Amino acid sequence: MVSETAVTVTVTGALESQTLTVITTGAIGERKASAQSSATVEAVNVLNGLVTADLVVSMSSSSADGSRATSNAEGSTLVNLRVNGFPMGDVTPAANTEISIPGVGTLKLNEQISGGDGVHSTELTVNMIHVVLTGAVTGDIIVASAHSDVNFTPAPTTTSVTGFMTGGGRLGTGRNIATFGFNAGPRGGSLKGQVQYIDHAQGLHVHSTGITSYDGFDGQPMCRTFSGPARVNNGDGFTVTVDFACDNGEPGVGVDTFEISVTGPGFSYSSKGTGLEGAPFLTGGNLQLH
Repeated sequence: MVSETAVTVTVTGALESQTLTVITTGAIGERKASAQSSATVEAVNVLNGLVTADLVVSMSSSSADGSRATSNAEGSTLVNLRVNGFPMGDVTPAANTEISIPGVGTLKLNEQISGGDGVHSTELTVNMIHVVLTGAVTGDIIVASAHSDVNFTPAPTTTSVTGFMTGGGRLGTGRNIATFGFNAGPRGGSLKGQVQYIDHAQGLHVHSTGITSYDGFDGQPMCRTFSGPARVNNGDGFTVTVDFACDNGEPGVGVDTFEISVTGPGFSYSSKGTGLEGAPFLTGGNLQLH
């Protein structure tokens, strides 16, 4: 897993935004491979108000099991979108929606660029906002781009599930959402992994610095729980626990589950009590138990 955050992004006269967070995670096993990426941008202002949004979330998920390879953009969304002064609200536009803006060019919303053979390989790039400038100034402005891809051929022999779990996605809908990415499990004789979690409505940023425990659930072979030390809003001394992560099917939206809790000095948080609609079921992304 890799994650990065930029506090502000400014290109004078072209683009302004607040926090930009990108998370990508993936793994390959003997039975399947997966990859998930997300890009989240807050307070976007393109071309001095031509396109604005409070929150832009782009998600791309890909998985393959040797007989079928698929990708999807589920979980991508725009909150309080306005285009050329016209309010469009909280919306997930149809894939490759195009709006002509006279004197400027073309606005593409939820642009999706796919590839792969659909059997062993698949890929998907999702650009939630793409302004193609064709007026006096030419060029491209892309906001919130997420890409995932896998290329997988099964091993000639199979073994039991190793138990290493990866995933990334979204909880909740509308303005009340959380995005996350993680990987965790035994590797090379020790526990390895990390977790990145952001509750956007509450301004909570959680980043684990390691995994110290990892367990399963009796009677639920596709579920795992794990925990470790964490940093919360750049402060140390916290513990993050993924209480219930389950790979219940493909794709993961509406079937995979993810619950998380964070504790520390005078602090307690649980995704159960945040009003994230539909939680613990994913509204975007995918979990994979390898």
